[in-house]
Amino acid sequence: MPLQRLQVLIIEDEAIIAMMLEDAVEEAGGEVRATVATVREALAALAAGGVDAALLDLQLGQDSALPVARRLQELGIPYLICTGFGDPALPDGLAPRQVLSKPVDFERLRQALRALGRPPA
Repeated sequence: MPLQRLQVLIIEDEAIIAMMLEDAVEEAGGEVRATVATVREALAALAAGGVDAALLDLQLGQDSALPVARRLQELGIPYLICTGFGDPALPDGLAPRQVLSKPVDFERLRQALRALGRPPA
């Protein structure tokens, strides 16, 4: 099932990984709303609106992206965590649809992206 123009925010501080995530979103039928590399940029992109889903790296340089995860949760925007640190221990109340380990398997990512547009089972 294609993403049918789902507007995806990519929050990733590694440029090459961000580009690969952009390609995966577009190949799955989604549209990249914006790609940002800091917590500040992510929160600004969310404040600007128009985001249907997000791909979130939990560690952006020296900063934790948990404030972004909290804001996504508050706004009801589904998100996937893409991390190189294994399955993260998230605070209570934060529940992404899925956690994908880096290096990301892009077929798994495409499948997870397609599921973002559907309600959880």
